[in-house]
Amino acid sequence: MIGIIDLGSNTARMNIYDFENKQLSLVFSEKKTIGLASYIDQANVLSNEGIERAVSVIKKFNKLAKQFQLDSLHAIATASLRNAVNASEALARINNETNINMKILTGQEEAIADLQGVRLSIPFDDGVLLDIGGGSSELVVYANQEIQYADAIPMGSLSSYMRYVKRVLPTDQEMMVIENEMMQQLQVIPVTIPSEFMIYGVGGTIRGARKLYNHVHDLESSNNYMTKHRIEEMVSLLLNNEKSTQVDLIRIIPERVHTLLPGLAILLAVMKRYELEEVTVNHQGIREGYLIQQLT
Repeated sequence: MIGIIDLGSNTARMNIYDFENKQLSLVFSEKKTIGLASYIDQANVLSNEGIERAVSVIKKFNKLAKQFQLDSLHAIATASLRNAVNASEALARINNETNINMKILTGQEEAIADLQGVRLSIPFDDGVLLDIGGGSSELVVYANQEIQYADAIPMGSLSSYMRYVKRVLPTDQEMMVIENEMMQQLQVIPVTIPSEFMIYGVGGTIRGARKLYNHVHDLESSNNYMTKHRIEEMVSLLLNNEKSTQVDLIRIIPERVHTLLPGLAILLAVMKRYELEEVTVNHQGIREGYLIQQLT
């Protein structure tokens, strides 16, 4: 068995897998919502409190991992550490205090690991991979079984919330600001995407959106398919203070009450920029992709 700790900008997760015949089978998963991006100030410094929060969670994960007979335990960190000006200091403290050898992934490394994770379950030849994380969004354009573009865009659901939203839920104007900012980020990416391409969405924001989407539109909970039109309908209900929909948001994904709408603004910006209409939500991503890289 092998394990991986993924220290993200909004959540931290530890997964444990069986690995046989080059296949990963999930055995155990534990998630903690820590909001690491919220501990980064305007100077991009990760606070001491944020570092301590990361250390505390990783220590708990490490203690839990010791209950399994693991052949190896990997640890990765993404945007919140990657973008912090004191990343080296924070990483040294985390590694020293937890006895874990954590690696900070570059934006490109994270994006490619996402792609490889998704293609374990859906071996598509053409499409767009989008991972809306807490501190960044990874975008991969994959055509004719080749990567045309892969990198991180420095806008995530939690970082956008912290920067642009004053209250718990964003206003129409705040959503427009987030969407326009994401559009500006996309304008400089030198890539063309055919409008018939599918978006393969990964990450907590898109998975959370799927749960609410299925409930709002009275679909089976197993449905993993979303359309731009119906996503916009759901966003409209939330922004128009439709109480029943806001209560559904609180009940279904309480840990993402404040970050779901900023994340959806990012998703809609990508869909509008490239005239893409469909999203397939995937449950495998960076963790599985990174482990496959290391193991094979």
